[in-house]
Amino acid sequence: MRLILFNNFISINILISYCYNFQYHTTYSENENIYHIDWSIDTHFENIQLQICEKFKNSIDFPNWLGIGFSNRGKIENADLFAVNIKFEKGFDLHTNSYGEIIEDNENNYHLKDIFTSHKNVCFIFDRKLNTCDKFDYQIDRGTTNIIILSSKFENINHFGLELLNYFVIQLQLIRSRIPISPISSSTQFMDIQVNNIKIPDSKTTYWCKLIKLPRLEQKHHIIKYEAILKSRGLVHHMELFHCEVPPDDSMKYYNAPCNAESKPMGLTMCRKPFTYPEEVGNPIGGEKFSNYAILEIHYNNPEEKRGIIDNSGLRLYYTDELRQYDAGIIELGLEYTEKNSIPPKQTSFILSGYCLDECTKQALPTNGIFVFGSQLHTHLTGVQVETRHFRNDKELEPLNIDTHYQPHYQEIRLLPKIVNILPGDMLITTCTYNTLNRSEMTFGGIEITNEMCLNYIFYYPRIKLELCKSSVNDFILEQFFEKKPTENLKNIFNNIKWSKNNSKLLERFYELAPIHQSCNMSDSKSFEGHWILLFLLYYPLNNISRRNQLLNV
Repeated sequence: MRLILFNNFISINILISYCYNFQYHTTYSENENIYHIDWSIDTHFENIQLQICEKFKNSIDFPNWLGIGFSNRGKIENADLFAVNIKFEKGFDLHTNSYGEIIEDNENNYHLKDIFTSHKNVCFIFDRKLNTCDKFDYQIDRGTTNIIILSSKFENINHFGLELLNYFVIQLQLIRSRIPISPISSSTQFMDIQVNNIKIPDSKTTYWCKLIKLPRLEQKHHIIKYEAILKSRGLVHHMELFHCEVPPDDSMKYYNAPCNAESKPMGLTMCRKPFTYPEEVGNPIGGEKFSNYAILEIHYNNPEEKRGIIDNSGLRLYYTDELRQYDAGIIELGLEYTEKNSIPPKQTSFILSGYCLDECTKQALPTNGIFVFGSQLHTHLTGVQVETRHFRNDKELEPLNIDTHYQPHYQEIRLLPKIVNILPGDMLITTCTYNTLNRSEMTFGGIEITNEMCLNYIFYYPRIKLELCKSSVNDFILEQFFEKKPTENLKNIFNNIKWSKNNSKLLERFYELAPIHQSCNMSDSKSFEGHWILLFLLYYPLNNISRRNQLLNV
């Protein structure tokens, strides 16, 4: 006797329709099986239609169930699921409880449209609202979505733990920008910029820099697209390409070795998928006054300290002599890389913010401002949410970018839903939320993978001199807060405090209110004219700030 899993089911048409035109496509491989995911969002941003196909290496791998799910943090507990019983051609709206057990929803919000099977393939198509207003359904937004792909040979999966099924988790941005992108013309050329057969050091964190001499372009061109060349997947955390702004006739000494990640002018950052500029914008390269030198920097994350791995990763740049209307630039927002910005252990939600104050944008931005079209958010391993807020005349506007389900291992440059004008006098606050529940020691700000960062690289036009607008808590104020002696080490002070719930909240509140040091820098690391050392966010007298001995005794 076969067990039918649920009483409620969604009927489907046996014959699959081939008339679906999906907007987006991606492919994954898992356990030698190939998964294709295709989807579209309607013009009113209310509904999603999604197709998932599994292609098996062997016909004996054919499952009884194929499903897809959505999860806040990529975990199997409290996940939203939709699974199809292949044999009976029925779909079920499901969820998991706090133990990861699969339970049928009382209300079906998924609508199975089609199903198709062959001896080595199975596909199904469904649609649903982005927000179903059902407490057991995941609300799909513009940020990162953690997607669970599951399959099973079991006849019945009711009340099974999801961990007993075959499943894996991927990350996608399902709702994407509709800023117009021009197709790449046949006249577009490309260049590959890579490291060559380097041996990745057997240390947890390495920043590797290689000085590159770019091909000589007599006339100015525009880079209109770039993509990663990944040869060591799982070890390359991110890559950046920095243009060396030196006189065009200068020569530079060859360098190909580990390096410091903090002191190079900004250029291009790595995107997980190919990044194409909007149709009116390009990144300038070449011309009479353009230096041909650049630095490729690769951040290797090697937690197992593997030895003997040879790498040839890099970037492919697509460029054209058909110049676009505007030169693009990149500005780095957020927190400075310093141990002053640090996070206590055992925190579920600790918040730090980096500021680009109105004083800086008044100095650095032209009268009509700049127009931001893209953004890449960045933290290290404990970041769970990143947001850049936008203020004008003390009024908060729409967020410049926000990802409430941020995943450190899924970093990409994203076009914004619409182009955003930043004017002189505007303020940008980049706020990161961290979860350090799995850590027993302080997490310090810094460049190591076990340290933390809070950044947003914004892509904009027209290009200006400002390339870095970040902050950190003022040194003197922090020393007063901890009553630090000249001979004391800041890390030791942090480590000697018992980080109770009250102490942690006290430190978080201090970071929120304390005066800051503002970096308002050009590409040569020189500051714009101004007073940047002690800037107050809110009047907060020193004698009211809780002292270090209070922290030590709570």
